[in-house]
Amino acid sequence: MSIKVSVIVPVYNTEQYLRKCLDSLVNQTLHDIEIIIINDGSSDNSEVIIQEYKEKYPDLIQSIIIENGGVSNARNIGIKQARGEYLAFCDGDDYIDLNMLEMMYQKAIIKGSDIVVSGYYSELEDGTYVRKGLGNENEFSMSLKDNPEMIRFTNAFSCSKLFSKKMIDDNELSFKNYKVFEDLLFFYSAMLVANRIEKVDEAFYHYIRRENGSVTGKMNEKFFDLFPVMDELKDFYHSHDQMGLDEYLTYIFLKHAYIRFRMEVSPSTEPLKRKFVKETYACLNHYDSNWKQNKYFENKNMFLQCSVEYWMLLPKVKRMIRLFTKKGGQS
Repeated sequence: MSIKVSVIVPVYNTEQYLRKCLDSLVNQTLHDIEIIIINDGSSDNSEVIIQEYKEKYPDLIQSIIIENGGVSNARNIGIKQARGEYLAFCDGDDYIDLNMLEMMYQKAIIKGSDIVVSGYYSELEDGTYVRKGLGNENEFSMSLKDNPEMIRFTNAFSCSKLFSKKMIDDNELSFKNYKVFEDLLFFYSAMLVANRIEKVDEAFYHYIRRENGSVTGKMNEKFFDLFPVMDELKDFYHSHDQMGLDEYLTYIFLKHAYIRFRMEVSPSTEPLKRKFVKETYACLNHYDSNWKQNKYFENKNMFLQCSVEYWMLLPKVKRMIRLFTKKGGQS
């Protein structure tokens, strides 16, 4: 049997959500798929659920148990195991619409594309959501070299995409072992080597935002991975003689730093925020001395204002907190 799409599912302690995830995969309208589940050292009942589905769908599901090594390692193992013409990624605590793989695979085959992108749902656990990544469909149907503007209209979220297995193998692409931003490096590298990138302008993937357990929900030391990730990405583009895209790479840098600049901090994370702001400026000045003139990043003034306000107001706020605490202690 020829496998059309291999779905790679890293699982780490997601027993509460795993059945919904797997139900959305085993009931896809596209036939001739395989589901590769990598149990990344879960200590909960995830493996019990995996075996339950594997027994029920033995021709559809294969599973691998590994020691905990992180999502990048788990995905890379899945890539090596995959037999599909295309690859899709789904995290074990998310789920997808039942027609996602069919719609995206059809687009890939009809257009002969290495990558197909789509929108996604940014969804809270209470079911409320916002659809993201939609629009600008006319920017696609070509390679990145033909239209670098695609960088501006595509997010780095790997789970709302379809990737040619041949493209990944031929270019030896893999997820690097970063704590966060591993998607950013993988996807923008894949964009550069793809022969053609298509878009299905619909949302299919349900990314569930669980703020309590999410690394990306609050200021975290892991965000400092942005700096080496951007260095690697720039090196990759230059190794493919694409120095002309440096301003777009700076745009990516600014975009992701800005998101962290705007995060609220608690007293315990305030020093971390100050350090991140300081290192962001140092890296930007080293990375691109003309970054303040970047014509693609629309929030430059807000970016600068955010950082300036942070540096100027924070000492005053801290003095007010100390004064308030001191008065409170005397009353």
